[in-house]
Amino acid sequence: MSKQQVHEVLTKAQNLIRDPKNWMQGWFARDEHGMGLPNGADTRATCFCSMGALQRAVYLRSPLFDNAYLALAAAAYELSTEDMTVPVYNDRHTHEEVMAMWDRAKEIALAAAA
Repeated sequence: MSKQQVHEVLTKAQNLIRDPKNWMQGWFARDEHGMGLPNGADTRATCFCSMGALQRAVYLRSPLFDNAYLALAAAAYELSTEDMTVPVYNDRHTHEEVMAMWDRAKEIALAAAA
């Protein structure tokens, strides 16, 4: 797996929530009726938190998921004054701040060793 592949997964996931109407807090995902879903990979999902978007973008049990999550976690830690997980960062920050976390994660992914 290459740095570019991780960057592409992060970009794909971020694009799912780039529009604030497709982003959410408090659940991994919701369906078109607003019902919470436990996993962003659920085919009924139309709205996602950061983790749900990552789940939709790449298979949960894959090295690509793990590496993309690590880049997100590093970005959340770097941008926060507290030690935060990705879901907590998503739930405690604005959409604009969450987009900045994703942008930073993509930079981290490209800078990481292959």
